[in-house]
Order: sequence, then structure tokens, then C-alpha cells
Amino acid sequence: MPKYAKDQPIGFKNTIERVAIVGAGGTVGSHITNTLLKTGRHTVTALSRKDSGNKLPEGVLVAPVDYDDEATLVAALKDQQFLIITMAPTAPRDTHSKLVQAAAKAGIPYVMPNGYGGDIEDIKLGEETLLGPVAKANRDEIERLGMQWITVCCGFWYDYSLAGGEARFGFDFDKRSLTIYDDGNTKNSTSTLSQVGRAVAKVLSLKELPEDENDKSLTLSTFLNKGVYVKSFVVSQNDMFDSVKRVTGTTDADWTITHEDTKKRYEDGLALMKLGNMAGFGKMLYARAFYPDHPNDLSKKAQNDLLGLPDESLDEATKVGINMVKELQLRDEPFPSSLFDRAQEQTITAPRLRGLVMMPDAKPYSQSYPDAEGCFGQFGGKHYPPEVQPALEEPANTYQELRQSPEFQRALNKARIGLQGRPTPVHYLETISKQVGGAQIYVKREDLNHTGAHKINHCVGFALLAKKLGKTKLIAETGAGQHGVALATAAAYFGLECEVHMGEIDVSKQSSNVGRVQLLGARVVSATAGQSALKEASDSAFNAYVEQHKHALYAIGSAIGPHPFPLIVRDFQSVVGQEAREQFLSITNGSLPEHVVACVAGGSNAMGMYSAFLDDPGVVLHAVEPLGKSDELGQHAATLSYGKPGTLHGARSIVLQHDDGTPANVSSVASGLVYPGIGPEMAMLHEAGRISVATISDDEVISTFFRMAKFEGIIPALESAHAVAFAIRLASQRPSSERILVNLSGRGDKDVEYVLQNYGTGQ
Repeated sequence: MPKYAKDQPIGFKNTIERVAIVGAGGTVGSHITNTLLKTGRHTVTALSRKDSGNKLPEGVLVAPVDYDDEATLVAALKDQQFLIITMAPTAPRDTHSKLVQAAAKAGIPYVMPNGYGGDIEDIKLGEETLLGPVAKANRDEIERLGMQWITVCCGFWYDYSLAGGEARFGFDFDKRSLTIYDDGNTKNSTSTLSQVGRAVAKVLSLKELPEDENDKSLTLSTFLNKGVYVKSFVVSQNDMFDSVKRVTGTTDADWTITHEDTKKRYEDGLALMKLGNMAGFGKMLYARAFYPDHPNDLSKKAQNDLLGLPDESLDEATKVGINMVKELQLRDEPFPSSLFDRAQEQTITAPRLRGLVMMPDAKPYSQSYPDAEGCFGQFGGKHYPPEVQPALEEPANTYQELRQSPEFQRALNKARIGLQGRPTPVHYLETISKQVGGAQIYVKREDLNHTGAHKINHCVGFALLAKKLGKTKLIAETGAGQHGVALATAAAYFGLECEVHMGEIDVSKQSSNVGRVQLLGARVVSATAGQSALKEASDSAFNAYVEQHKHALYAIGSAIGPHPFPLIVRDFQSVVGQEAREQFLSITNGSLPEHVVACVAGGSNAMGMYSAFLDDPGVVLHAVEPLGKSDELGQHAATLSYGKPGTLHGARSIVLQHDDGTPANVSSVASGLVYPGIGPEMAMLHEAGRISVATISDDEVISTFFRMAKFEGIIPALESAHAVAFAIRLASQRPSSERILVNLSGRGDKDVEYVLQNYGTGQ
């Protein structure tokens, strides 16, 4: 475009009249939209999803769009002069690019990208907060497509950050507590939502171009491909606290005050992010911006006077922020899309976010955990008496060597293909998905494994490991019997003896699997102590292993116990997630599922499935626990939901326990989930917020068992039916554009007799 208005075609008005905005009903977008409308100079068109229920400001034109249909976006943007994007971070990661590409095709010359944050010229700060590269990529794409951009550099939102909880400016108004970073005197640039709205309206109300070479007035073109620098206040936490006390009429004595070192807080935030817990992002972000030697202070670049922006009252802005606290607690709306404040939203909406920024130099999750001591954070480790040490150190040391051995992996893959029949497919539950009418449900068919469940994955691995160790026998426990059948199968395949310990109650309930184990040449040992269930079987099996470790290997049934067993089971089960990820990407032309679901007790099938998605923070990992008959202790086995830290079977984890620390009785219709603990890795992921936990009752499980049989022709294991039942519940709450991938960990042949006797045929 020529530099001056005089050179434009006849009819050129030299004003920005037609503005399109994405997110007009959101926190940031509504402030910008209302301020633009108040000028009386602009027609504002809101791009809105056809099914959106957002309330838009009065006077806004609405253009319904489908973000998966570029034609609707181009049509909505046709003849617009300026596109403003204020997009929640819950939007799919490619939405911003879709909008920019559509804007280019529609002929829009100017775009304000989604990025209301720090100084775009401060490369170091941008890299260390991980936000700079994202914002730059957005701006580069705009230029690459032949358009120009203007971005707003405003620092943190003052009012929203004040209200947003301890992870932001340190305030928790409900608890009247304050976390002060360092001494609380480092100053940061902040802006109110209203001030940013005014700044955008001021810029868009300028002349588009100078009239001629003699026109030195401020124009929109002055800011093209640059940042507009805005501030409301440059304040420290102590300044904020003084204002809060004035507004609330409180004193220091009314508040609980703690101090944290910003650099330690920053590192702690990064550590949480490695676990996929995006609450760590906000912690990292704000701590970094308050570094005393390099804060986010834009005051020297602020263009308030140039734009004619008013001075504001700190106490009035504080009042607005305090009034927002309850509003945020009641509201389901995402936090505003400032590049600084977008990140903090993850403390509220994670883990359902997609497209989050990950640390560029972070090691893959599987290379980070467990640590050298076999710990997953505070969980895991080796908690056993000295006399047990020889029985565990030998397999631990040998496995660390073998897990990197190409020869070992080739032998393992040979058995996976020849004996197990891998790979198992990913299958779409078409009928049930249509019945539900929400998100689409897919299942990873581990029920099609030889022996009928995922357990064969690690049993084959343990058998091969035993051969490498020169052992002649495998010992293990089993609950539903699937692990026992799988281990007996692997032992027969590799020419090993096998001893399977099973709770007396499960021997009776799962008689068909007991017969299969014996048919395969293994010995079944009935555990009669205590509740005579999976915990007691585990106790019995481990004691037998310690006595026989010189010629036997303990092939634990889940991702539980002392190091190295959780690591070994996760590694051997990871084939499930690896296959599922590749298959799903192929089915969906390159997209990952929004949700991954697995039932949990010890965690073997869950960790196998999760392992391929832990480095994808946009994928929500759901752990489904058995609620059994009720939420009373002893009537369920929902360890993550109701347990507390403790030690069980040689590892620190979360345990359902009585006040004296003894493990509680547990109950579930699914024998394989009747366990009062959880694997240490699952405990860590839960503590870190990387997994979302749900519970399913016995009645819901039986209903799903019948539903799967009747409408999909699949009889699931009662354990797996927990995961499917939750997926159905979740699908009913999510849009049809989302996809749920469930680990269908086993088939229900073993459960048919029990179900028929106790529940009939479901007719």
C-alpha cells in the first residue's frame, strides 16, 4: 500500500471503520469491543461459533462461523479492514493459524494477534517465560501471508491477576493469605482490562495513513509491525498489598504472609511442567517476571501520553480486582488471553487445555522418571528390609542394561507378534457414540490380545527377562486371573515354571481363569489371609519370591511395588500407548485425541496407555477408579480419590488406610481393581495434576457391560467397563468435535458367569 492517503484511489476514507473480532464476548474481547463501539467510528463484527452461547456486547454484528470450514471464516472476514484476535488458550492450537490464513484470503490488511503481554523486544524474558517464541511465530505468519500486525505490550492484567489466586500476584482473598516474592519490592508493569480496551480503540481511531509527506500526525501506520506499549501501574507486591489493605480496611495482622525466592519458585514451576502440570506454568511465569535483576518493567517505553490515555487510580483498580474474585469462582469462562495471563489459566482449566507451550529443552518424560533411586517425586523408592535387597537389586541392574539392548527388544517384538498377535487395533464405538450425541469414543482393543487382556504385554517381558537372568521360574499374584493366565502362557512359551498366587475369594469368583492357569501348567496358590483378595495375593507372592529368588523372578502384576517393578511394567506396557498413538494419528489424519481414559488400581494398563501421551499436555489423561457400592471406606477401591500417602508393598504411594495406617478393606465388582493402593507413578501424576480422576460405581459398570455387548458386540472385562462407562459420561458433556480414546484393557469372558448369576442378561 502507498505511504500516503493522497496516493490512494478515489473514495479512500483514511479511517478504520470495519473491525472483525474473535472473542468479543470474552474478558479481553468484551472490553475492546465495548470501547470501540463507544467511539462511534467503527462497525464491529464478532466471529462466533454457530453453537456458541456467549453473550455479546450490544451493538455488535454477528458472523456465525465454523472453524473447521475455512469458507465460513473467509466469508465472515470479507470486506473487513482489521482483525482482532482475543482467543482463549482452550482453543485448538491451530485456530490462530486458521484465522490468519482466512484473513489473508479475505484481503484483510491488518491483524492484532492473540498476544497481550510482555515486551516483544525483550528476547531473554520471552524465551525464559516460553511465551516469546509463540508470539513471534504468530507475528511471522501474518507477515509471511502479506499482512501487517499491531500487538499490545501491556504486562500482566492488574485486576485479573489480583483476583486470580496465589499463583499470580500471590493473593488468596478467601484465606487472606499472601505469598511475597523475595522482599516484595520488585516493580512490574501492569495494565487494567479497561486501559487496554482504550488503547486499542485509540489506535484504531487514528487516521490509517498520513495525508502526505508533510503530515507528521500520529497514524495507525505508525504502529504497523510494532508493539503498542501501554501501562496502568508500575507496582510491586508491597504496593499492591498497601492498596488492598486500604480498600479492605485490613492490616498486616489480618493476613498470613509467607515469602518465596523467585528463582526457586521459577525452577519449581518448571519442574511441575515436566510432569505436565500446567499450574507450574503460572508459577514459573509470574516468578520470572518478578526477578529483581530483570523484571517485566515497560514503563520507559509506555506510550500512554502519545495515545492520550488517562491516569488511573490504583485503589479503584484494586476494588475492581477484588470484586472479580467471586465472579471468577462462579464463572466457567476461561481467563483472558494475555500472553502472560493466558498461561495462568491452566491452573483452572488444566488438564483439558490443548496446544500448550512446552519447555523446548525438556527431556521426554520417560527419561526423567523414575530417578536414580527409583522415585517418582516423593513416591516410589525401595522400602524393604535389608534381607530383601539381593532379590531386587539383581533384576534392577540387569533390566537397566537390557532395556537399551536391540537384541532384547528384537526378541520381545518377536514374541509380541508371534505369541500375542500384536498390534491390537483402535476401534470406533460408532453406535454408542451416536447414542450419546457428544464426543466420539474410540477404544484400543487390548481385549484382542492372546489371553484376553493387556497383562500379556508385561508377562512376556518378564519371561524374557527371567531367561536373560538364568532363572527357571516365574512367581506372581493375580486378582481377576488375567495376569495369572498371561504369566502362565508366557512361562509355557519360554519353557519356565510358574507359580500364581490368588486371593481365596477370587479363586472362587474367577474359577474359569484358575482352570486356564492350571491347564497351562502353572501352580495356583490360594491366599487365605485378611480379605483374601489381591493385596493378600501380593503379600503371598512376594514372600514366596524372596524365599526362591535365586532361581525365580517376581513378575509383579501391576505398576506397583518397590523399584524396579513400576519402571519395568511401564516399559513393557508402553507398547499399548505407542501403537494407539500411531493408529489414532493415522485414523484422524494427524490429530491426537483430546482425552485418554483408563481404569486404575495398580496402574499397569493406565501407564501403558498414558506413556505415549505424557509429553502432550493438550491431551487430558483420565484415571477411572472403582467406587464400588458407595464412598464409605471399605465399600470402594478409589485410592486416588479417598486415600492418603503411605507405604504399601515396598513403595511409598497413596493408600486407602485406617487412622492407624493399616490398609483398609476394599470392594469392587471387578476383582482386578480390588487393591487398596496405587502405583507410585500414578500417585506422582495425580499429585502433580497431570491426570484427572473420576469414579464409577458397580451399578454403572454392569450397565456398561450390557450396553457394550448389546450395541457394539464387545463383552468387556468388568475392569475395562469402568473406563468405558466414564468415557460415555464424558462424551455426553463434550462437543462432537472432541475424541476420547479408551484403553479397553481386557475382555469379559472371565466375568460372564458371575454377571449372569448375579445380574442376569440385562434384558
